[in-house]
Amino acid sequence: MKRPCRSLTIGPLVALIAAFGCTPNNSVKSGAPVMVTFSVVDPTGSTVELLTEAGTTTPVPPLSTFYALFDRILDPTPLEELDGDGGITPKEGAANVAWSGGAIPVKSLYVPDGDRKFTLIAAAYGLRDGPSLTVTPTMGLPSGSSVTVALEPSKVRSHDQTTPFVAGDGVMTMLTFETEPLTATVTVPAAPEAPDAGTDDAGTDDAGASGGAPPSVATDYVVNVSFNNLTTDATADVIQVSATLAGAPIAGFDSPPPARDAMKPTDWDISPPQDGWPPGAVVTVTVGAAAADNFQQTLAAPVSATFTVMQ
Repeated sequence: MKRPCRSLTIGPLVALIAAFGCTPNNSVKSGAPVMVTFSVVDPTGSTVELLTEAGTTTPVPPLSTFYALFDRILDPTPLEELDGDGGITPKEGAANVAWSGGAIPVKSLYVPDGDRKFTLIAAAYGLRDGPSLTVTPTMGLPSGSSVTVALEPSKVRSHDQTTPFVAGDGVMTMLTFETEPLTATVTVPAAPEAPDAGTDDAGTDDAGASGGAPPSVATDYVVNVSFNNLTTDATADVIQVSATLAGAPIAGFDSPPPARDAMKPTDWDISPPQDGWPPGAVVTVTVGAAAADNFQQTLAAPVSATFTVMQ
């Protein structure tokens, strides 16, 4: 990931902050940079509380990132470099992320003003104030596994290149957690609920949605299979599609192989056959238990969904 080397003007704020390497900063406080925050950030951008008030641990989504905030500017030379196009390219090695299978590939983004989403943001707008480092696993994290994350002191150091960072009071230098297991969701329209058969003495329904017929879709409907982690290319081979008509398998039925969603790499799309789904057919999409993330961690059990095709 590259970011431009330039100043920024936002509304009344002029020439806010120059990115590293553009203008030397000789006013940085001396001594060890203090890491004031080190946290897990889930895919929605929310901080994950690893330990709840009840003392239980929180499973971490496998596509989480890690965010460290410091009280002063760091030495950028081990973290990023200028390229020939006037941009800045992150270097490797700023963080050590590992599980039982070894090291987990990551990339790190150093931002002088502390915001993990934008390169240059004015502190006057009330956003994070202070330099930050965001660590992103490039292959995701292994599902259902124990993971450790720590910054590399030889790379994360004072601006004068003499002193490794230190953790502030109550800030962990290593994050240790379990990730969520691999999950898959086959998205089809919701089935209609069965007629209400009344409620029992406890106030719950005697008949529910499970009694309804499979939902109906148009002949050109595209089925989406969504995982909570990145999966291997072999996932296409373990997603199976079958179809019946009047209870009997349809002879010669064949649908195109699943294709990874170009806009959302965790998802796979299943398109209908060239002539569309057979009208009146009942189609079942099954994701086999062998579906695996990039670390070969698999589903606990197959996942399937069924729909009917409009006549």
